[in-house]
Amino acid sequence: MKFISSILKIFLLSTIILCSSLNISWTQISISVSTSYFLSFNRGSEIKYDDQFDFLTYSVRFLEEDISPVFGVSCTVANDLVYVRGGIHLRQLKSRFRSINYLKFPDLTPQFLEKKSNTLLIPIEAGLRVDNFNIGAGPSIVWHYSTQSPFNQLPEFEERERKISGGYHISFNYELNKLQLEILYEQRFHGVAEDIYYRGDEKSFKQSSQYLGLMMSYRFELN
Repeated sequence: MKFISSILKIFLLSTIILCSSLNISWTQISISVSTSYFLSFNRGSEIKYDDQFDFLTYSVRFLEEDISPVFGVSCTVANDLVYVRGGIHLRQLKSRFRSINYLKFPDLTPQFLEKKSNTLLIPIEAGLRVDNFNIGAGPSIVWHYSTQSPFNQLPEFEERERKISGGYHISFNYELNKLQLEILYEQRFHGVAEDIYYRGDEKSFKQSSQYLGLMMSYRFELN
């Protein structure tokens, strides 16, 4: 699959940069606090569910995904050529759906659902520095420490909770004294709701999530 191939290439590049930098002395160690805002590029899609006789019983459409402002802290070690960074960021995702219960015909009034997921995002990144510009990439680990799923309240539906998911990101940032402005692209391997079961059978929204983020951070030098 294309996104798996992409992550392997990016992770290989990050690993090469990291390994090549081990023989170079680190001259800068810093802690940064940041705030960021993400836009979701997940497209709307619909799944239809039927019974054992192939009669339509439910339809569920994914509408949109909102992301709350993200706050985090990160640690960076760097020299004039390369850098390595790891961080922890708090992020809340809200995914909205519309469902129609055809078993209630002729009353086909749509029901609007909202799924909330509180996550801890742990990105790891290695990259190159050119003057005040940095470009980096690496894997991202996401811990879903609290999830409220509306599907568990629908008859014969179940969404099985996934605690850990992953993905990758690419970032471009500019350093202005202690401030850092950053644009990043993130893709997750998992979708907005990919563990939905209806009557015991799995049928979910499997499209991988894609985000574009704008981050601003303030750096505290430790050496």
